[in-house]
Amino acid sequence: MAKAKEKQVHVLREQELRYFQEIAKTLGRAAKHQFVAEFLSGQKIPALANRYVSASRFKLGGRTAYAFTVPAKELLRRAFVNHRDLRDPSGAPSYQRLIDSKRIKAIASFLSKGGYFANSIIVSFHIPVRFDQGSRDDESDVRFGKLYLPESYKTCWVIDGQHRLYGAIFDGGGHRSDHTRCSF
Repeated sequence: MAKAKEKQVHVLREQELRYFQEIAKTLGRAAKHQFVAEFLSGQKIPALANRYVSASRFKLGGRTAYAFTVPAKELLRRAFVNHRDLRDPSGAPSYQRLIDSKRIKAIASFLSKGGYFANSIIVSFHIPVRFDQGSRDDESDVRFGKLYLPESYKTCWVIDGQHRLYGAIFDGGGHRSDHTRCSF
């Protein structure tokens, strides 16, 4: 193990293998996002460099927060959900239960019929993000501009809304959909 660590080789342990097998049963090909996030954490994705979304920046509980809308697949390329079955120590103490395939299918069906969720998915950026301010609402502390999405794996941790996020990439028939957008 020491030699593998020295050579920057990630050893897949039995617990991790079971986790990825289980999540692949539920998510199919979408499980690759969890896999690359775990094993290629922090690696830059050149194809996603300089991608931005229109956003508003504001203070929430003394911290900087952003509100934006983005295609679910754009977020998934950067996202990670710390499931309690994986027990990723870098995500402690936050974790979520394993994904429920019935719930994802129900959400996908709801969205494919024109449904939408008024509430947002909550993510936490684990690296500083670039925000180019465009305009300002003089009546408040809200700023509008371009939020540049991270170009590295495992930089957006899904805190709340994993089922809505994964449900958004599938249509009602369980096929990938590239048309659904999510608010964060």
